[in-house]
Amino acid sequence: MSWSDIFPVLDDRMVAAYQAEATPEEKRDLGRLFEVEGIFNPRPAQHIVSTSLFWKPTHGAEPDYPAPSRE
Repeated sequence: MSWSDIFPVLDDRMVAAYQAEATPEEKRDLGRLFEVEGIFNPRPAQHIVSTSLFWKPTHGAEPDYPAPSRE
């Protein structure tokens, strides 16, 4: 199994379609999800990988996950 089977990957065609159709507010909101928190060991690169340590249910009707505990 590849990491792209788990994490969503947008190809250039998908990004172009989004850019053509999204409202400025949608673009702003999406951009806020991918703001750079920090760069560790910066090096010249052609690709950017974004990760998150925390996942939440994306559907509004789903309850939040329980608070983490030692158990």
